[in-house]
Amino acid sequence: KKPAKVTSSSDEAHDVISFSTESQSCRDLWEENERDPKFIFAFMIGVNPRRDLGLGFDHFDVDHSPFVKRKRECKPTSKIMQKEIVRRAVNAKAPRRPRPAQWSGDKLLDWLKNKLPPQLTSDDCVFLRNECQALFTEILSRNREESMLQQPLPSGQGWTDERSYLRLYHSI
Repeated sequence: KKPAKVTSSSDEAHDVISFSTESQSCRDLWEENERDPKFIFAFMIGVNPRRDLGLGFDHFDVDHSPFVKRKRECKPTSKIMQKEIVRRAVNAKAPRRPRPAQWSGDKLLDWLKNKLPPQLTSDDCVFLRNECQALFTEILSRNREESMLQQPLPSGQGWTDERSYLRLYHSI
């Protein structure tokens, strides 16, 4: 389901986040949005990975290692956080549903951390545990690969192996 488009008097299109009356799991929203890893980070706002999911690390956000180097790939956008607020409000059966369309990033984060803390089902916990571990491992290995590629060769070994000659051959 895509958000409905509504036109205002100035003929500008705005996304309207529709409210479903049935609860939605983390996995459903993630699959609905093409398995975007940014949704995993949005789901994890307000969750302690070690205490709540039994993972071996304390932080799962873009401000901590190994995600700092890949902030652009991992940081949830405002639209993603809006969808997560709506999902949490529906799951919590909030009597008054929030309308986060025009909220600032700080207000979105405040709501996700404090006003609508995650209420995870056992299926959500299993899903998040598996996806967080897989994402953590993937990002960590990609960071290691990049750092190995960026390491300079020790001095004096510039032309001693066949890779150096192959690089020269392919550059010509």
